[in-house]
Amino acid sequence: MNQDKLKEVINNIANSIDMSDLELYRSELGSRINIFELFFDHYFRKMEGSSCSHDKSIYVSKKIEKYLNTGENENLKQTYREYQQNGGNIGSITELDEICYWCPKTIKDSEEATSIIFHYLCIDTNYFKDKYKEIIGE
Repeated sequence: MNQDKLKEVINNIANSIDMSDLELYRSELGSRINIFELFFDHYFRKMEGSSCSHDKSIYVSKKIEKYLNTGENENLKQTYREYQQNGGNIGSITELDEICYWCPKTIKDSEEATSIIFHYLCIDTNYFKDKYKEIIGE
């Protein structure tokens, strides 16, 4: 996965949009993280169902942004125990070994998430047909 190529594609898309008549959308399309959130919100609704899809999209988008900035690939599966040990507040949750609800089921790490959005932005439909054969039925 070429991080520089992905950054270039995303920046070119963002810079090519004429926002003069679309002031309403400026805040949504003004940064990479918002583009990622919009994409993954739709992705999770289709691939995993609408339950918690927005929370998952925010979580994955932040992990992608970190990956693009640092090159550090992180596992996207995290238990409540791990989250708590890293200083997170789990409230009244008692099932500490369960995977956090905001963690995606269909994406294992930040590199794979970056790859998904990269292939989407490059309109690589064969990637999605091969990756999700059992889900899309082909």
